[in-house]
Amino acid sequence: MLFHEKLFELRKKEELTQAELAEALHVSRQAVSKWEMGTAFPDVENLLLLSKFFSVSVDYLVNEDMNSDLDTPAVKATAAVLKANYQYIIVRIIIAFSAITIIAILGNVFESTATSMTILIIMGLILMLYILGKWVIQFFLRRKK
Repeated sequence: MLFHEKLFELRKKEELTQAELAEALHVSRQAVSKWEMGTAFPDVENLLLLSKFFSVSVDYLVNEDMNSDLDTPAVKATAAVLKANYQYIIVRIIIAFSAITIIAILGNVFESTATSMTILIIMGLILMLYILGKWVIQFFLRRKK
């Protein structure tokens, strides 16, 4: 894909007009139009501004054989890690809400806030022991290396 095609695609993806992009880059709308038509090419300073504005590399903008910055293995690996972390957080939130619901139900069944508080304290202690155990294991695993 050529520079002017990439620029057009990036601008449309951000739902910007040529005038809005030109204003953001402090250039004329005609300059953006010429860049997108392929009749002119931005100078280095404007290329840097474009890359920062669209969060892509200058290399991506100017190299015809590069289709997307999102195709690199590093970006794909980062996306996989973020997805795994997101799923981990969602599972933790579901577990927390489940525990709170169970405690509320038990408190209502036994009609006592003392029962709810006791359960909360016990769960807190179990969680603290779990975290402490995890830290100790990580400490000794790092020490072996």
